Amino acid sequence: MKKYFSNSENSFYLQETIDSYIAEDIAIPEDLFEVTEDEYITYAVSPDRKAPHYNTSRKCMEWVDLPALSQEELIANAEALKAFKMSQADDAVKPLQDAVDTKMATNDESEKLLAWKRYRVLLNRIDTSSVPDIEWPDCPS
Repeated sequence: MKKYFSNSENSFYLQETIDSYIAEDIAIPEDLFEVTEDEYITYAVSPDRKAPHYNTSRKCMEWVDLPALSQEELIANAEALKAFKMSQADDAVKPLQDAVDTKMATNDESEKLLAWKRYRVLLNRIDTSSVPDIEWPDCPS
């Protein structure tokens, strides 16, 4: 099956996807370049801070460096990570808190609840504006 890459969309397209888009009258990028199976495999997952790019003069795929993230972008990423970690902690606390509230908790559950609550307090105290110098607390096991 043929594979293509679009620099404008920074994305790969399979022939069947293109055929489906055409059948459904969905616009496809105008800058599709056919790539080899090896290029597709090599460039489908990018290393940190790199993006795939089709070099039109050399007619091949290559990695290009992404610009460094701004402080605002770093803070936004840290905020998202903090929210994700807090959501995980909330999900862990709920059933443990139910066990305690109903006086059905084992000693192990009570200890886990305390560990998760301490973790949430430490997470809540994280100042994301100090990124990249954030020391994330260890997640309870």
